[in-house]
Amino acid sequence: MPRVRIAVIGDLMLDVLVEPDGAFNPGDDTPGRIVMECGGQAANVAAWVTALGGRARLVCAQANDASSVRLAERLRARGVEIAGPAVEGRGGVVVSIIEPGAQRSLVSDPGCTRSLRPEHVDGDWFAGCAWLHVSGYHLFDDEAAGAVLHAAGLARSRGARISLDLAYAARLRELGGEEARGRVRGLDPSVIFQTEEEAEALGGPPAAPVSVIKQGAEGCTVVAGGERRSLPALEAVVVDTTGAGDAFAAGFLITSRDDPLAAARQGLVAAARCIAAVGAMPVEPAAIGVASR
Repeated sequence: MPRVRIAVIGDLMLDVLVEPDGAFNPGDDTPGRIVMECGGQAANVAAWVTALGGRARLVCAQANDASSVRLAERLRARGVEIAGPAVEGRGGVVVSIIEPGAQRSLVSDPGCTRSLRPEHVDGDWFAGCAWLHVSGYHLFDDEAAGAVLHAAGLARSRGARISLDLAYAARLRELGGEEARGRVRGLDPSVIFQTEEEAEALGGPPAAPVSVIKQGAEGCTVVAGGERRSLPALEAVVVDTTGAGDAFAAGFLITSRDDPLAAARQGLVAAARCIAAVGAMPVEPAAIGVASR
């Protein structure tokens, strides 16, 4: 099969993964493990696309501090192409605290990573792409939204479909349902990935022909063509849930343009592989004992 090319627009950030050995000791030292890796929702999806056999191009504002330059080099080493303007300033950082039960809490500082503007975007970046996947962190950011909407129009004119991850419910509630739904309508996605909390915060009827509700350990629900189908999660040793939704989106998008259930099943395979290791970036299946087929 030909390798599917997917463009992803959003953040490239430094992920700082904090895994305490036990409960925090307030005001004192807590032993544990800290890992630093490439991160950001868009970068995660792009890395998973290449790990699953596709071709990925990340469209982002590229900060020029030393940390961001190294992150870009590491992402390119994973096979991801990077396009977008170089901008002055410090890159973004996400601190992910892995809690008991493998859940995680995030503290995010985007730095200058949401500096992308419409005039920065080149339509040729989307030539030959089957999809443009949009991070909700950019669509629902007041300054970056214009670049995302412009990119979607350019990508669609070159034959790409648009997918969207709503990203985070708190921002949707902050914007208000009417404003958030207006931005989604402007994007006109073919597929939306969302959690139940995000779907509730967005409100209204399904905002795309295909809606995928990510339900963690319960799997996912696919709403398409007036039908609603639930698929169970695969059995996996749960180490860290960071990035599971990004892996799911990558598995979905490289699988099929016309069979959302088959695509969702492959998304669940990728998500199971992701949660079996620490961090959002893919590792080799053999290293974590997860079959990729």
